[in-house]
Amino acid sequence: MLVIHELRAFHDLIRDSGMEDNAGTIYLVEAVKGDLRKACSLCGVLKWIGEHALRLKLVNDEEV
Repeated sequence: MLVIHELRAFHDLIRDSGMEDNAGTIYLVEAVKGDLRKACSLCGVLKWIGEHALRLKLVNDEEV
């Protein structure tokens, strides 16, 4: 569960990346099996998908 400061940091990352084309890195942990977890990191610029949709796409230099 995300705590308030994590949500605020995530919101700032989305706002800065989407408005100013700043690259950011997102770290996440996925459940694999039972108590086993896999840590992942993704880097790129967040782009809004659609005019009114609240969906994002993480774009790196290979996709631009």
